[in-house]
Amino acid sequence: MADRERYQQVSAIFSEACELRAEAREQLVRERCGHDAELLSLVKAMLDADERTPPDATVGAVRLSFESVLAGGETGSAPATRCGPYTLGRLLGRGGMGEVYEATREDPSRHVALKIMHAARSSPASLRRFRREVASLARLSHPGISQLYEAGTFEPAGFSLPYFAMELVRGEPITSFAKRRGLTVQERLELIARVCDIVQFAHQQGVIHRDLKPSNILVSEPAAGKPEVKILDFGIARLLDESESDATLVTEQGLAIGTPGFMAPEQVRAAGPGAVDTRADVYSLGALAYVLLSGQPPLDLEGLSTFDAVKRVLEEDPLPLSSRDPRLRGDISLVVATAMRREPDRRYASAAEFGLDLRRITRHEPVQAREPSAAYLLSRFARRHRVLVAAATAAVLALAGFATVVAVLYRREQAQRLLTQGQRERADAEVRIQKEISKFLVGDTFGAAAPSRKGPSLRVVDVIDEAALAVDQRFADDPALRGKVRATIANLYFGMGRYEQAESAVTRAVAELRGTDVEGEAYFAELLRLQALALGRVNRPDEALAAYREAIAIADRIGPAGKTAGFSAMAGLAELLQVRGQHAEAQPLLRDLIALMPQEVTAQTDTDLATIMVGARLSLAASLSASGATGDERLSLLESASTLARAGLPQGHPGRLATLGSLASAYASMGRADDAMPLALEMLRSLESTFPADHPSVGMGLLSAATAHSAAGRHREACDFAARSLSLFQSRFDAGNFNVERAAGVAVSVHRAAGDREGVVRYYKPFLLARLFAATEGEGEGVIRRMGDFADAINAWDPSALEATFTQFIEEDCMRSPLVLRSGSFEQSGKGARLAANLARGLFHLDGRLLDAKSRARTLLDRAKASLPASENRDEDEKLLRSAESLLR
Repeated sequence: MADRERYQQVSAIFSEACELRAEAREQLVRERCGHDAELLSLVKAMLDADERTPPDATVGAVRLSFESVLAGGETGSAPATRCGPYTLGRLLGRGGMGEVYEATREDPSRHVALKIMHAARSSPASLRRFRREVASLARLSHPGISQLYEAGTFEPAGFSLPYFAMELVRGEPITSFAKRRGLTVQERLELIARVCDIVQFAHQQGVIHRDLKPSNILVSEPAAGKPEVKILDFGIARLLDESESDATLVTEQGLAIGTPGFMAPEQVRAAGPGAVDTRADVYSLGALAYVLLSGQPPLDLEGLSTFDAVKRVLEEDPLPLSSRDPRLRGDISLVVATAMRREPDRRYASAAEFGLDLRRITRHEPVQAREPSAAYLLSRFARRHRVLVAAATAAVLALAGFATVVAVLYRREQAQRLLTQGQRERADAEVRIQKEISKFLVGDTFGAAAPSRKGPSLRVVDVIDEAALAVDQRFADDPALRGKVRATIANLYFGMGRYEQAESAVTRAVAELRGTDVEGEAYFAELLRLQALALGRVNRPDEALAAYREAIAIADRIGPAGKTAGFSAMAGLAELLQVRGQHAEAQPLLRDLIALMPQEVTAQTDTDLATIMVGARLSLAASLSASGATGDERLSLLESASTLARAGLPQGHPGRLATLGSLASAYASMGRADDAMPLALEMLRSLESTFPADHPSVGMGLLSAATAHSAAGRHREACDFAARSLSLFQSRFDAGNFNVERAAGVAVSVHRAAGDREGVVRYYKPFLLARLFAATEGEGEGVIRRMGDFADAINAWDPSALEATFTQFIEEDCMRSPLVLRSGSFEQSGKGARLAANLARGLFHLDGRLLDAKSRARTLLDRAKASLPASENRDEDEKLLRSAESLLR
């Protein structure tokens, strides 16, 4: 019968052997037992008993009974099936310090994971480590960490063994979960980032885990929402506030305790505990990310002895992630490598920083793992702002190693072979210009804008603002080069939705390039189209129409080389005519455009042409709808546009997104809500993953979602989508902007469908206000109708509130609008004359419904006259005033 010392020998060898594969296990047992035949026999017996235990048996009973026999208990005695108040169940896991069993307790009724320390490990140092795990868990109350219930001791065969009970986590290792669910790279990045959040919490509570690996991170299948992540096993955790002597985690042989494949080098070297801080967990998180993303460990340590595994960790670098899978090149490979730097000072300073960079990758934002180069910042910018008009992005995505940059706006121009000497000279000049643009924007501007030099909150738009201010001084003697640089900057502004800055830059570019050789080229036609787009966005429609028509005329003169530029300008002109309500002019233009273009997408159809083919059909369908046309033509156009978009436009392309929204709206209006909702939500998800949260395109997606949900009777969601859209547009545009008006109109519609009368009144205010700011002399009927509808909405909500609500609307929403008062006073406002004149003619037609309506209208007309000298559109507003005066005579 073995004595206590003999039992400790057997159990120690058994515990070490359990961690190895069969061949290595046999070798270790023979080395440890040497010529001691009895010791060898006992260890083998214990291993055989463990191997024979069925997976669904009460492993705790078998194991503890066997240990009891070895420790001096009687053969055939009752098996040890209890641990304190707990009844042991199956074995869940085994480590160097103890086993974890599934267990139950009757009072209070509880199903737990019970960790029991090995009798052979009950040295003072081991007991300290076991108690440290209890202390660590006691500090950590977090949904992502297994909860500690209680701790105590029990005595099998005279041994006093500590145990603790913790939350029983149902799940599987994070790597198994990701593989079984077939998670995408993006989903895996988010999963790792969530683990980083939990580890950061532990660090903030003063606990370093030091053994993060897939088997210690379990993920459970979600009932709804995101998968649930739990971190287990704080058995070798260190408390930041404990003494170094207490924190020592080294075996008698001088090797660190942990899992070599996931241990930081300073931990593997068994460096003093003061050298192992929270950045050791950052390294482990990087190794975890490596395995989760590539399916392979950073280093192959399979079958190696502890010594050889440690040697490989200290001497070999993992292969880059990109060499494992080409999809992981770039930021993903870099971020994981940064977390796994050998030197702690070169890693992320915290788990939170690592997690933030992982999420930046999913949002296509610049990561902090590198000092951004100019090309890198621009490439991240382009991923987030894919709607950049034409090809200006190509001019600033200066790929490393290229000597030149492709054309600024019209890339086909540079693809043509120039044969004559004069043409070759022009090509050389263009190359020089592109080099200068590249050097200025990429080298001097973005290169000087690294966060390390200007702070971590640096934004791309701030850098572009600086570039716009520097153009005059940098290119003082070269107007053609100034013009092309400004064109590029205008394009970038437009892509970010910064329309006022875009208009200013492109108008100056047009002026600087007029009279040069460029004026007769397709490039200039495309530049005029960009100017027209920008002018339309800042509510200068007459100038925009002129720019479109000039672009079309230039494209016609050029012939085939200007074909696509001409198509683009025709489409833009038609869209602007629609916005102005001139559908009788827009529709023939769009029909001609559709007839001139190819009718299907082929392998030769480029994205620019496919975009116009899709857009023309969408525009004609919208015009038909706005002009009250009936029949199947509209739906046929939208379905045709959808077919072309799916064949010729990539995922996330604005034209493809627009087809989703338009077709969703059409189905909704036809009562086909089940067809509309999936399209609207698909579009919104794509928009939110493509653009910044406050981009106008996201606002349009929200409106489509609102319309579709309203048609399906899901009014609460519809109202929420509409409110979010209006809030977005109000944060980006002034109160008279068409987007604000449209969003407010949809909000009115969905609240009316929901039966929310108070909501109708609330949202009718910005809807009416936008029309009052925008309507010109010939649009009085719309103002009058909308004022009457507003009065009807108030009466439907609360007839007694009519006078007070209207008065408040006029005095607060209108006369004290920020758009009016930003000039200092109503009389100095460029918007005041039009607003007051429109209010006057609307009130005139409410005479008999509102007290003193005509008198108040005359007062407003006087205020309009006083504000007229400051008017932004003096001629139009003067005509409007005369029309309003004629009503009041």
